Amino acid sequence: MMEALAPHVERLDEMGCPIGRDPRQMSAADLEAAGHRKEPLLRLIRRNCIDCAGGSEAEVRRCSLIRCPFWPYRMSTNPFAAERELSEAQRTALATAAAARKRARFSSPASTPATLEAAEAPAGIAVASCPSVGPKHDAATQESEAA
Repeated sequence: MMEALAPHVERLDEMGCPIGRDPRQMSAADLEAAGHRKEPLLRLIRRNCIDCAGGSEAEVRRCSLIRCPFWPYRMSTNPFAAERELSEAQRTALATAAAARKRARFSSPASTPATLEAAEAPAGIAVASCPSVGPKHDAATQESEAA
């Protein structure tokens, strides 16, 4: 009997590797069920860069892979955005909001680098192993290296 596919998998290819659904055709509920939530794009890019740099924010800062399309955005800023003039009230509001986010980020155990990897896959959905995927993304390889 064929095992049911995860909600984010459209089908399996001829080698048995999962083919992901087109996210443009998924509802917000489907995306949330797959473990995704709406976030600012610059934050997602930053998180990807930290993952690419082995979890080191310092290595993201030192990154010299200028051919990477995320390279200009790796510090969670858009260098192409025009400078904006802020009033003193706006500066104060932004500083207060940033401090609150920082306190929330460091007070939540789910935001530590060690738990981010575990939180990537939603509960009940196994990460598929595919022969065409490199060892970084192969769940079985990660488990054997951790042991």
